[in-house]
This record gives sequence, C-alpha cells and structure tokens, in this order.
Amino acid sequence: MPLNDPKPQHDDWSDRRDQARDRVIYSGRLSYGAREYPCAVLDISAGGAQIRFPEPVAVWTIVTLYIDRFGGFHARVVWQQRDKVGLQFLEDAVLVTKRIVST
Repeated sequence: MPLNDPKPQHDDWSDRRDQARDRVIYSGRLSYGAREYPCAVLDISAGGAQIRFPEPVAVWTIVTLYIDRFGGFHARVVWQQRDKVGLQFLEDAVLVTKRIVST
C-alpha cells in the first residue's frame, strides 16, 4: 500500500471470515495432548472461536474446546498472540451453527 494512501492499515480478520462472530464470555476448557486447561471463550462463530488462554500452544495443534452450554468442538489452532488464541473448528459450519443457535 503506498504511503500516501488514505485507507487505514490494519489486520482485521473480520474482513477475511466467512461467518460473523458473536462476542461472548463463556468459561471453557481446552484439551490437547493428555491435558485439559481452563480458558475463556471471547467470541464464537460457525467457523471458529477466539479464546483467552495463557499457555503457549503451537499453531496447527489439534485441540478440543469444551463449552458447558454447547459441548465439545474439535478445532485447530490458527494463531496465538500473547494470551489470545484463534481456533478454526474442524466440524461442518452448518452443524456448529445448529449447536450454538439451538442452545
């Protein structure tokens, strides 16, 4: 982008997502390997979630996110910045939508 371009430069993932995310605060648990850790779900959509999770976790790690009101979701870690982690659900978006809307 040229220096004199008036458009702001930002990295807004909302421009790249297929589904809109709903901001929420749910307690949850993240399971991978043989361990389970507490986490907080900050937003959720049919395609994934953003969680607060203070432990380091490698990108592309396969995890299960448990949210009491919805159950477990298989996902992969797509990014981590400090204590925030982006997850991409591995389940069909239509099935995820049914689970998070019907509860």
